[in-house]
Amino acid sequence: MWNYSNYIKKVVEKSYYEMTRKYKLTNNEIAVISYLCEHEKDTATDIVNALLFSKSHVSLSVDGLVKKGLIEKVQDDRDKKIFHLVLTEKAQPIVDELTLRKSDIEKVFFHNFSDKEKEQLQKSIEKVINNIKASTLLK
Repeated sequence: MWNYSNYIKKVVEKSYYEMTRKYKLTNNEIAVISYLCEHEKDTATDIVNALLFSKSHVSLSVDGLVKKGLIEKVQDDRDKKIFHLVLTEKAQPIVDELTLRKSDIEKVFFHNFSDKEKEQLQKSIEKVINNIKASTLLK
């Protein structure tokens, strides 16, 4: 069972690696952009919790992406200490390519899967993730 996750990880890493070279970004920067594609206006803390990256890695990635003009920090209306991260127009070509690559990868991953099988797999993975979160494995 442990080898299964290695296949998925390798495919994603290969896809990210090609993009890091093309856009001169780090793997973590690509991962942050990918996350923000699906979660508009989240904070760095949200990214740390979702991607299981260290605070320092997320901070470095966010700072690099801000300097490159690919994301901007928007201050929260209610809590001035909170900054939301938003993709800029300059990031759109990267977002478009990420979207295309994710779609291509999903087509390969789920080739010959019925909708019901995909739904069952998603539910099973969610159970595994919930079990991990409830345990002390990541603490």
